[in-house]
Amino acid sequence: MNKKKLMDIFLFPKELYRRINADKTTLYLGILFIGIIDVILYNLPYFVTNFSNIFVFRPIGSLIFNISLLILSVIVIGILDVLFFSTPVFDLFKKMFKKDDTLMNNILFIRTAKVYITAHFLIVPISIIFYFILLSGKVNRDIIGLIEAFVIPIWFSAAITRGVRVVLGISEQYRYLIFGLVYLWNFFLVMALQYATDLVIGAFR
Repeated sequence: MNKKKLMDIFLFPKELYRRINADKTTLYLGILFIGIIDVILYNLPYFVTNFSNIFVFRPIGSLIFNISLLILSVIVIGILDVLFFSTPVFDLFKKMFKKDDTLMNNILFIRTAKVYITAHFLIVPISIIFYFILLSGKVNRDIIGLIEAFVIPIWFSAAITRGVRVVLGISEQYRYLIFGLVYLWNFFLVMALQYATDLVIGAFR
């Protein structure tokens, strides 16, 4: 198997990124998808363990509050995640690579946001697999932790880098620069989002 095929498997084919359009309906669905990932999937052990205490055996007032909080947090954190990644990244690359057409920039911004959303389809299945592996107790928790802390972020950033280059038409010679910026921004964004989701979890009654 050659390098191109491997890249297509692990980072998605370039043709997939070329097909990403500026349709807002799928963008909104993607934002909701990201919110579910951030709030629920990345805190799955908590929700599995405490589901009954939060959403079943509670007074009606607490139930309404908890369900409303979950729905609202999924929407808000999904919006914040996508916007807080896409806006600074797109604005920086727009200035660096001199893309000044306002109408085209609006289209490219939506496509850039969708690249970020699309890249999650690579790492979400792995996160789910890791959860069930940890549940089985057959693999050392520290090994999984190291993979999630180092390998997954690099892989995720590499996929975004490929998609951004395709969508914005940036030369391959800048791929390492783009990767470094994407990786760094993702690092800070993950910490901010984790803080936000911790606040949400702490607010359940």
